[in-house]
Amino acid sequence: MVDLDREVIEITGNYLPTYNEIHSNNYDILYIDIIQYFKHNTNKFDIVIIDLVDISDNTLHLYDETFLTLLEKNTTKNSIIVTQASSLLSFENHNKIVKEIYKKYPYIKRFGSYIPSFYDYWGFAIYSKNNFNISSISENKLEMLNNKDILNSFDIPNYIDKNLICTE
Repeated sequence: MVDLDREVIEITGNYLPTYNEIHSNNYDILYIDIIQYFKHNTNKFDIVIIDLVDISDNTLHLYDETFLTLLEKNTTKNSIIVTQASSLLSFENHNKIVKEIYKKYPYIKRFGSYIPSFYDYWGFAIYSKNNFNISSISENKLEMLNNKDILNSFDIPNYIDKNLICTE
């Protein structure tokens, strides 16, 4: 995991004990700016999960061509990438993110979930250079989700969907 803010990660560990259990043996945390990491990394990733800050005019550069080019350099041609993509109720911001991603990754699927702590229907995007089929997700032994839950998250209500830019 690459994260810029060591303090936030440490606080998370103090207040969410299961976070420590998950993190302790399964992966390392590097506290560095993702741009710097991508510039010097020599490995390629099959899966990338991105949780950047919420989008604003001051942070849109986090999804710009420089970042997406570095992301491309650090992933394989078959990589799947997932990012939080702002509130689906604030479709202007969601569309800005998806529009930037679409410049490099032509296959994008959106999904959403109500996040009680945000009091919002939060949007996410899963994208790739190659077409992928969400319905091919197989049953996994997940504690909190099943296949139906996962597939239902891609059913975005019509009143929101009609305001999202089309990428297909």
